[in-house]
Amino acid sequence: MRSELRDFAARLLGEPTANPGPHPIPVRDQAKVLRVVVQSPALQTHLRQLFTRAEPAVAQVLAQETGADSSSIEPDVAAMALVGVLRVLYEQLLVVAASNADPKAAMAAFLSDADRALDMLERGLGTYAVADPPPAEA
Repeated sequence: MRSELRDFAARLLGEPTANPGPHPIPVRDQAKVLRVVVQSPALQTHLRQLFTRAEPAVAQVLAQETGADSSSIEPDVAAMALVGVLRVLYEQLLVVAASNADPKAAMAAFLSDADRALDMLERGLGTYAVADPPPAEA
């Protein structure tokens, strides 16, 4: 997940990415679009709703992957934590990307925050829904 966050942040900040590819918004226009999103209460509400709708979908996948019973609280808690971390990081990145901050400094600060957030999440959920490694080939 860390490499995907790095690429996502780099694209929003107009920095080179490990996986370059087409972006739906040209780099020169990204800051303008992000400022509109950051300054629009309606768009902010819509973003929050998107993250809120993602939680049950993630919980359902976790429940299936772990074989959790339908009354089990663990998939819901894990989903809220996972989606919550992504939401906080995304909202921070939007504000920074829409500002006139130096992209390299913003990227460094974002990656530091992302690492700390993911480390914190890993300490709490590190062993939940972890797939067994595939058997080694002989």
